[in-house]
Amino acid sequence: YIVEGTHDIDKKWIGALKEKNPKVQIVPRIIFEKWSADDIHALFQSENEKQELASTFATFLNENTDLFDGYVLELLVQFR
Repeated sequence: YIVEGTHDIDKKWIGALKEKNPKVQIVPRIIFEKWSADDIHALFQSENEKQELASTFATFLNENTDLFDGYVLELLVQFR
């Protein structure tokens, strides 16, 4: 699994927000785009796939621990 769009993270803006209010929490939205219903079903049926996805999210959060306090998951099921 790959987290894309990290080039759009505005680290200066996030830093400025957290400097003004250390209690503010930033949680980026993680969107599952262009996944078929079969893709989503396969993910939820496989313990290995769920573990791999969780590991990807954990790595992303660990690499950006000074920026983010969690994330929001959004599934957009688009029938093809």
